[in-house]
Amino acid sequence: MSFLHISDPLKRDLMVQDFLKTKKNIKENFLKERLGDISMQRELSKLYKPITETQKDIKESLVSELKPIKESLKELPALAFPQLQAIAAPPEEDEDEEDVMRVGKIAHKYLSDYISKQNVDKTFGIYKNPKVKEYYIGDTPINIQDDNLIIGDREYEGTPGLWELIISKQPTILKIMLR
Repeated sequence: MSFLHISDPLKRDLMVQDFLKTKKNIKENFLKERLGDISMQRELSKLYKPITETQKDIKESLVSELKPIKESLKELPALAFPQLQAIAAPPEEDEDEEDVMRVGKIAHKYLSDYISKQNVDKTFGIYKNPKVKEYYIGDTPINIQDDNLIIGDREYEGTPGLWELIISKQPTILKIMLR
């Protein structure tokens, strides 16, 4: 707002004083409102303190009781399938991102069959070279991203059918065709 365009000095001074008074009132009202909210918050905190304190104690006791269970659940897959943890586990903080392969749900299902050696094609399927810790098909290294297979420069969509053909000794499609 510009007061310079008002030619009458008395009118201009009156307008400036009115403006400053309004500005001060707005500032005071805002401050009172903020302080009122803060004091109301303090009053509510005092009123509900017994409830929040007991809830806090209950939460802490539950967390302390559940922590050993959570830790043992994290160790359970490692005990059942130690090889599976290297394939599908999230990386530890001190490991490099390149060392851990992230796989999708479909790939995880078929690779867990591979690890447990159930109906796995050991002749023509995927195998893991223990020296370089990579997966191979024949003499070609492969990379697995989510469910997809990357062989050389080509990426193949990781469908359940493709994974079954690569991993399974007798894929379902062959069973149907041989009937």
